[in-house]
Amino acid sequence: MPISLHPASEFTTDQLTALLNASYDDYATPIRFRPHQFDFFIHAHDILLSQSLVAQAGDVPIGVVLLARREERGWVAGLGVAPEHRGRGVARALMSNVMEHARTLGLQRLQLEVLSDNAHARKLYEDLGWQLGRELLVWERDEEQGPLPIHRERAVKMEPRPLLEGLDGYRYDFKTPERYVFKARKGLDEEMSLLAGFVTMADQLAEVRVWR
Repeated sequence: MPISLHPASEFTTDQLTALLNASYDDYATPIRFRPHQFDFFIHAHDILLSQSLVAQAGDVPIGVVLLARREERGWVAGLGVAPEHRGRGVARALMSNVMEHARTLGLQRLQLEVLSDNAHARKLYEDLGWQLGRELLVWERDEEQGPLPIHRERAVKMEPRPLLEGLDGYRYDFKTPERYVFKARKGLDEEMSLLAGFVTMADQLAEVRVWR
């Protein structure tokens, strides 16, 4: 069955969420969105659905690549193909075309992240001319060890509302390397994203601490 590529903007949030979840179903790091979480992800990361692509086999979506843009910088925010459709050149077609979209947009830099042990993905990117920029380390901690030991002298209590109001435009300004921790009152729905509904969450938070 022939493969065709279409702008992701032609698909609904529900369709894109289902496709991305299916494509990452066997990923080393668990990734699973609900539609409202995926919608927030799109807006928070400045993803251009009109320049992102969905691959279809007939009328069945089988793969997706997401292109984000901030000024002259671009980021491949996700690339995935449903397991049963891999090995047919779908990922290569998606990446090649989204790279052409980045050139058309005049992006000066295009970046992505890939797990170091994802040999197939790394081989694809290398074949397409990508070069290693830097290595990011991810630290893991057994939950039985409890929370990370944060230096209390560097943590300062703050009122939730002014902090959340200040975060309302966070995606446009990353000048300060601050970390934000929200401690919710008992009963707050866990499905509320930590960075979603900033001001409306203020009255539902028991404590906010910020440290550098």
